[in-house]
Amino acid sequence: MEFEALRYRFFKFMFVVVSVTLFCIGVFTIYYQHLPKLGMAKIVGSVLLMACVFFLDRYPHFIRAFVAISATLLFAGIIFAQFKFHKLYLGIWMPIYMLCIAALVGPVLGIISGFYVFVVSVASAWFLGMLGLHEVRAYLVQLVLCLFLTAVFFIHYEGMWKRYKEILQNMAERDALTGIYSRRKLMEVMQGELERSKRLGIPVSFIMLDLDGFKEINDTRGHVYGDEVLKKVAKAIKGSIRKIDCCGRYGGDEFIVVASGADRKGAEGIAKRISEAIKTAGVTASMGVVECKPWEEDINLSAVLQQLDEAFYEAKRSGKDTVVAKGVFPQSQGA
Repeated sequence: MEFEALRYRFFKFMFVVVSVTLFCIGVFTIYYQHLPKLGMAKIVGSVLLMACVFFLDRYPHFIRAFVAISATLLFAGIIFAQFKFHKLYLGIWMPIYMLCIAALVGPVLGIISGFYVFVVSVASAWFLGMLGLHEVRAYLVQLVLCLFLTAVFFIHYEGMWKRYKEILQNMAERDALTGIYSRRKLMEVMQGELERSKRLGIPVSFIMLDLDGFKEINDTRGHVYGDEVLKKVAKAIKGSIRKIDCCGRYGGDEFIVVASGADRKGAEGIAKRISEAIKTAGVTASMGVVECKPWEEDINLSAVLQQLDEAFYEAKRSGKDTVVAKGVFPQSQGA
């Protein structure tokens, strides 16, 4: 939905730029070139384009079709006049811009737009030798205007596309409810930390926590209250970890903290800080801590997740608000 809003914003911006420019050229044509009919035609065209701005939200398909059809007819008329009267009418950039807007609708119109631009360029070059010096100058002035509008068009489009990519990236990386890393991003970070640990020869630890009695909270106080608890817990976790650490929502009421460069003792200290912090949200958590040593070559993400599950289930069996630490492999338990 947000991307659609950006698209409509972009359409409106281009309609305004083109229609205002066409209106100004129409006034110039009437008072300085003394061509009232041609000038009025341009002004009427600018008014129609401005009307498109107000009706785009209500009738988007109709407006896009109107732009494509009117641009095609205008272009056809210009080409006919050139071949019939051997005269290059200098408003040829207008249909090109109208088709540039329409090209955003789909690939077919995009291909048509490219073809039209090519044909206009060839026709212009073919007939340019038949024009007088005055008309060549006028053509060059409009060419500069065309290039300027091209720059405006693509700068604005680039800004919109950059914003769209930021929206997509944020949606993919962040949990919609808590704002911390999503499960997908969390898995990427964990895999990256395992590789970094082996490459640099430093340990890395992971903390999985599961809220105690969260199902009862949802059943007795409602899911809206439960969502607020999850938000507070996520905020408490972020406030308890180091700047080099990160956290994410693994699923439901389960969270994972990545303690970069921390051994088991350091990770247990982080877990205890988290345990105290989340009590401000009115809940406790059972936590499992797993340390990965860089010399354990067979360590992989699946093994880490399995040991995290076992560690926090062991914490659950030991009672609420408990931390259990272990290694990835059984021989690591006493190390």
